[in-house]
Amino acid sequence: MADHRPADDDVAARAAEIRAEADEALRGLTPDASLCAISREGRSFPAGKFHEGRGYAAAEVLRGLRRGMSPREAVDAAWDRWSIVAPLPRRTAPDWAAYGAGGDDVLAELLELAG
Repeated sequence: MADHRPADDDVAARAAEIRAEADEALRGLTPDASLCAISREGRSFPAGKFHEGRGYAAAEVLRGLRRGMSPREAVDAAWDRWSIVAPLPRRTAPDWAAYGAGGDDVLAELLELAG
């Protein structure tokens, strides 16, 4: 693990901020139903899935940081997990494409911050 750098805190703070933003966006988009309920009804909801993907990816980075990984290690581990959770071949449906785009955006941003 790398030595602590001031920028390390930036990655943790930004990941937590993204997670909170995603949660807030989901609450605003689905005040009366969960994404699971919407999905069970067979409805497509790309806007919600985009924010769900953002929240998931940010949470994965935060998990790695809590386990003592450096920011770069945490983002790399999150990318590895993300490639299993949202692999490119699955992203043909609108919901999967939105979910994948949300997570990809977050991980790219946090990777840049992590250096």
